[in-house]
Amino acid sequence: MVSQPATGAKGMGDMVVKRTRADGRKATRRVAKPRAVIKPRQRFAKGRRPYFFADPAIDKLLGMVMALTGEVAVLRERLDTHERLAAKGKVATPANIEKYAPDLKVEDEREAVRAAMLSRVFRLIAVDDTRAAESEAAYQDYIARFSR
Repeated sequence: MVSQPATGAKGMGDMVVKRTRADGRKATRRVAKPRAVIKPRQRFAKGRRPYFFADPAIDKLLGMVMALTGEVAVLRERLDTHERLAAKGKVATPANIEKYAPDLKVEDEREAVRAAMLSRVFRLIAVDDTRAAESEAAYQDYIARFSR
């Protein structure tokens, strides 16, 4: 069997494969040239890391908090999916979880939960220092009410 590049407009990137059949006749066919292997996408940003606070360690801590907050949000949505499947009497298999498509009402509920979580996570950043003491008392009251 011999392979060589095809010529002509139709076979620009194809290969011509020539071989001899079992009965002695020669056969020629065009086959697609193997495509180049596509590298996976780069999963980190290029360039220097932006700093928002005076201490770079605080920026790193904020990055870790953001990553964990994202993971908690995903876990909370998956748990919600489990609960909704159980309410319908379905088993929470990986296939059922991936097939589940929430309706607009469920999406709105999830968005409200997500927004409330983000406001709690970023509460201290969003509140200026003069109001921080006042809001700390309200926050502790909020924690006390829901920890019972």
